[in-house]
Amino acid sequence: MPVQAKHAINTGDYVYNPGDIISDLTADEEERLIRLGAAVVVGDDDKNNADDSLAVALGVMTNADIAGYGKSIGLDFASKATKEDMISDILASDADVNLELLSDEALRVMASAEQLDVPENATREELIDILGE
Repeated sequence: MPVQAKHAINTGDYVYNPGDIISDLTADEEERLIRLGAAVVVGDDDKNNADDSLAVALGVMTNADIAGYGKSIGLDFASKATKEDMISDILASDADVNLELLSDEALRVMASAEQLDVPENATREELIDILGE
């Protein structure tokens, strides 16, 4: 079963970036990545896909940007909160995704994670339009 990287994954031979589909691993390796929260199974239901693409997008943002995003949806993080903890809290909040608050890189990664056809030179506004459809 193919999996999608939620974070950068270094196998020693290759580095998979967030959003990359990984299909050349053994079942044990895939299960390990899923258990660690570094990858998700491709083809889950729409809610999980939305959460997964948001998780991947947030994963490329800075801690400060993630904290700002969380604050905008009513979350308040402890100063020692890790990136993973903040992302988990955002995903658990069930708040609507606010594309305007994501960085340009996060928008591109999110579009890639959702396997959308996006021109390489798409502007921020075009990315938001494509993701908002």
